[in-house]
Amino acid sequence: MFRRYLQLLRLFLLRDGGKRAAYCKKTGYFHAQGEGCYFQIYNFGVEPHLLSFGSNVKVASGVRFITHDIFGDVILYKNNMDQHIRRVGKITIGNNVLIGSNSMIMYDVTIGDNVIIAAGSCVTKDVPANSIVGGVPAKVIGSFDDYEKKFMEKTKAYPWLRQGYSIYDKKLAKLQEQYGNHGGASASAHRRIFYCAYSRQC
Repeated sequence: MFRRYLQLLRLFLLRDGGKRAAYCKKTGYFHAQGEGCYFQIYNFGVEPHLLSFGSNVKVASGVRFITHDIFGDVILYKNNMDQHIRRVGKITIGNNVLIGSNSMIMYDVTIGDNVIIAAGSCVTKDVPANSIVGGVPAKVIGSFDDYEKKFMEKTKAYPWLRQGYSIYDKKLAKLQEQYGNHGGASASAHRRIFYCAYSRQC
């Protein structure tokens, strides 16, 4: 138990999601974990050994993984029983999955490859591959391929999204030379960065 609290503290102190995921993989924190994951959260519940992550799984802030419930306590009280019962289940997440902010993933759920979980969703059933789900309870609301096409169309107006952050970094370095890295100039500088990136005039 003490070791678990130390791990939880370490996960909390690692503020970068990539480093947090790397630590989890290095220490075998989960049942399984692929490459290239990113975790904005640090608390994965009391049974992280019941969680399996594929590669390139991105977990946004406020996400909760529920691997057990306490409904048994209600049954025990109703029937005047003194036993201790819990329902426990594993959660399996495939490759290339994005779990939006404040979503909840329940036990006994398998999420396929190439899936987006919309923010605020409650996933209570298996999610098919190449789909987008959302709502409470979560239902399929679209396909991954259709959203990908829409996303790529929208990024045509923002060229730095297609070309990575190299353009942004170069413009930032140029503006930092002009304005410096301190004082009230940073906000103005960032506004100019996005204007220049959009108009390609820098």
